[in-house]
Amino acid sequence: MKNRGKQKRAKNTIQTILNAAIQVLVTHGYEKATTNRVAERAGYSVGTLYQYFEDKEDIYGEVVDQALLNLLNGAASCPIEATLEKTLQQLLQQILRGVEQNPAVIHALEALLVGHFRAKRDNAFESVIASTTRLLEAHRGEIVIEDLNLAARIIVGASEGLSNSANIHWMEYHELEAHLLRLQVAYLTMKIP
Repeated sequence: MKNRGKQKRAKNTIQTILNAAIQVLVTHGYEKATTNRVAERAGYSVGTLYQYFEDKEDIYGEVVDQALLNLLNGAASCPIEATLEKTLQQLLQQILRGVEQNPAVIHALEALLVGHFRAKRDNAFESVIASTTRLLEAHRGEIVIEDLNLAARIIVGASEGLSNSANIHWMEYHELEAHLLRLQVAYLTMKIP
């Protein structure tokens, strides 16, 4: 990104462009998501768009960076609570909070996480796994799965899959959180004979 903008007005312009880019991506797909369409959706001229971004790839790189940063921050800053269930609930709330504010970002990320954007996602995924493993280690006595890194991979992967396929028209975020929590707690604590 060319100019991150230090003034509130510049930051608002950048965020408006990024939100428009998400909408264009969801509507038209990456191949047809042109800078002209993004500028038009944002209500700015293409010249304004180019004051802040080099090209389409730069715009969508920033969309991916922001979404992944929210995910990473949510996982890394999750507190360890008194019980495994409470800790997992905190983790889900922190991660889903950013998604709930802009539901289209999940569908946009799903479309973008191919090619060179995929490496960014994979690096973020590994960081979330490390943060989740740290949280699970704090509740070792409540968990029946021996390999906590594998357990973290499974619950993060399952949560990502369900979050990506969830449709806000048939499931509210508090319902998604409840279902994910149930899946995670059952998987981590249920003993199978």
